[in-house]
Amino acid sequence: MEVIQELKGNSGCRVFLIEDENHGLVVRKTSGTVEYNERLIKQFFKQNNFIHPEVRSPRIFYSGFKGGLFYFDMEYIRGESFYNFISSHSPSQSLEILASIFSIYKSVNYPEVNGLMSEKIKALKAYNNYEGILNYCANFDWSGVTVSNCHGDLTLENIIIKNNTPYLIDFLDSFVESSFIDISKIFVDLMFGWSWRESNNLPFIKNIIILKELQSSLTAEEREIYKRLVPLQLLRILPYNHDQITEDFLTLRLNHFSKTL
Repeated sequence: MEVIQELKGNSGCRVFLIEDENHGLVVRKTSGTVEYNERLIKQFFKQNNFIHPEVRSPRIFYSGFKGGLFYFDMEYIRGESFYNFISSHSPSQSLEILASIFSIYKSVNYPEVNGLMSEKIKALKAYNNYEGILNYCANFDWSGVTVSNCHGDLTLENIIIKNNTPYLIDFLDSFVESSFIDISKIFVDLMFGWSWRESNNLPFIKNIIILKELQSSLTAEEREIYKRLVPLQLLRILPYNHDQITEDFLTLRLNHFSKTL
């Protein structure tokens, strides 16, 4: 195998584009530390077990350990990032893609959700100063959050469109496995332009149209849940921030939330 280049990966992993003699170009995702192995193994199983007639994920070819670190090799998807697709297509076409993605969820009630959410909010208090936002989120009944299969990091960057078929990449284990976690990530992207943070072509009007259409079908209870999950998603990114662009992006949005409470 020959390493072509290192790709942009998430906080706990390194990602490489590799030339494989059997499969051509493949993507290798490897744990950054031995301690992260357990989380990457969970992500591996989540991606490997994902099956849906309209939405796909990269096929996994190999997995194992190298130098004590877990890794797996997967299909390299040559396609268009969904945030670019939104910029170059009509809102109705983007909504059609999102409808396919949202059809993957099968939700059930889980009585432990309140405790899991409380633990996460308590943990977030340890490394940020947004006490007002966290108190707003803590003083809430989270029992309306159902559990389901969950991508874990469903940003528009992690959706690739190939031949009009959406592919989900970079699955992540989540503190609560729920469609609410995934869809709130989509809302963050559409509301604040997370996936466009390093570019100047944010399709603001298209995003608003898509967002309003998605929100129109929400119940009053779901609206209250998402009103709290959106700032929580921003706060969850803070510990993994490694550049000034992301820091400025988060600070501006979180300060806005603090003032509106």
